[in-house]
Amino acid sequence: MSNLRRTEVLVAGGGPAGLAAAIAARQAGFEVAVVDCAQPPVDKACGEGIMPDGLAALAALGIQVDPHHAALFRGIRFINGTREVSFSCGFGYGIRRTLLHQWLVDRASECGVSLHWGRRITGLSPNGLVVEGDVVSSRWLICADGQNSKLRKLSGLDPARPPRRRFGFRRH
Repeated sequence: MSNLRRTEVLVAGGGPAGLAAAIAARQAGFEVAVVDCAQPPVDKACGEGIMPDGLAALAALGIQVDPHHAALFRGIRFINGTREVSFSCGFGYGIRRTLLHQWLVDRASECGVSLHWGRRITGLSPNGLVVEGDVVSSRWLICADGQNSKLRKLSGLDPARPPRRRFGFRRH
């Protein structure tokens, strides 16, 4: 895995979004590699409530949610002052982030995605992404490296003012 030099699609970030993108690209026939500095499964207070459309997207990626490892919910309501958004058709699942992440890692591996865990992105160059001093060239780059995206900063795409502080809560 340390010999990553070139791939058609390079995904920076191996969380749920990056792995889903990698699986979809692989299903479309592309050679795909994922680079992430973490080691799976990654535990964070996000990605635990999968809505009906998310379940359909997972199924399209070849991942069937095991109901024995999930908590079914038939609706959800988001309230912000006087505004409210809800769904009442279909159902969703509450799934531990570590379990969801492991399912995505396993599926990506089954599909032939080249997974490079514990590898830190250290820069950008005209020839590609720099991973721990090595340049990795690709035709396509998918930046799924999260809220504190190093690639967004390196490419000068950070917002002019810092984002508001976010908090994540979890209860099981």
